[in-house]
Order: sequence, then C-alpha cells, then structure tokens
Amino acid sequence: QNLLLLFIHMLYKLLDWIPFDDINWNGLSANPHPEALKWLQEHPEKIFWPNLCYNSHPDALKLLRQELTLNPEKIDWKLLSANSHPEALKLLQLNPEKIVFLQHNTRALNHAITFWKNTQDCRKEHRRKE
Repeated sequence: QNLLLLFIHMLYKLLDWIPFDDINWNGLSANPHPEALKWLQEHPEKIFWPNLCYNSHPDALKLLRQELTLNPEKIDWKLLSANSHPEALKLLQLNPEKIVFLQHNTRALNHAITFWKNTQDCRKEHRRKE
C-alpha cells in the first residue's frame, strides 16, 4: 500500500524539466493535489481564480478566503456554489446573496435551504426572548 501511495505521489509530481512559462496554470488551479497547491501558494499571481473556486482541496479554500478579503471580484461565485467542500459552504454562508442556483447544482440549493431554515430558527428564538 505504501508503494502504491509513493507511485501515485510520483505520478503527480511536477516535472523539473518543464519550463516555468509552459505550466498550464488554469489546469493547475483546478488540481486538488497537494503539490499543485504548493505551487499555487508559491506563485499566487499565476492562479486562475475561477478554477480555484471549484477546487475542493482545503488549501485552495484558504487561498480563496484570503483573496475574498483582498480582491472579492476574483471569486467565481457560480463555481464556488458548486464546490461541495464544507469550507466552500462556509464562504457561501457568509455571502448568501452571491450563491448561484442552477438546476443541476443541488449542493448550493441544499445549502441555501439549510441556511434559510437556520436563519428562520434564529429569528424565532430572538422573538421569544423579546
């Protein structure tokens, strides 16, 4: 099993002989492999933000959270709405007006329904306390 994991890690390692300018940054931004995220963290100016919005690796979502505070216009809310990672859902919860609902995007719809129910429950609880 360890040999298989080593082989998989080697299979997805970025090749040293590929010129830096020839790297497909669009594809790398969508790649959830830890090595890909390491490269993106080292070269944030090369990130293709729409693809990163759909990337479900936790480090990709950390980069998105940072970018949201600095350059929110880079966030592709349609692709982030389709991202199933819990951290992506937290970002959507902080920006519910940005959620993009598509027929095939049941994740965003389910998240929005849960968010709405929680909001209603909080309002009811608040009214009881008054």
